[in-house]
Amino acid sequence: MKLPNGLKIGAEVLLGATIIIMLYICINEISTGNQAGMLFLLPLAIFVVFMWLGWIRPLETGVGLALLGIIVFTFPENIVIDSIAWRTIGVPTLITGFLLLGSGWKFREAN
Repeated sequence: MKLPNGLKIGAEVLLGATIIIMLYICINEISTGNQAGMLFLLPLAIFVVFMWLGWIRPLETGVGLALLGIIVFTFPENIVIDSIAWRTIGVPTLITGFLLLGSGWKFREAN
């Protein structure tokens, strides 16, 4: 397996794991009667779109995810309710963005 494909597959697996964890939290909160779990549906939809775009256009999606990860990871702590939850979402997003960025970069370099 070539390096760009390996980076892209690794990024997709990490993003898929993030989606599964967020879906589990969403279903768990909704099943206990807490309607705040519905707030996870919008980020889930966004991550699914990023996952699809990451397979097609890894360089552009990597830039978008890296920027989103930086924004989420450096979001001011006094604005968000639970800063640890924000960082839990931000770190995999940032890592996925850098993996896709590397995959797209190497793919363009090879062609």
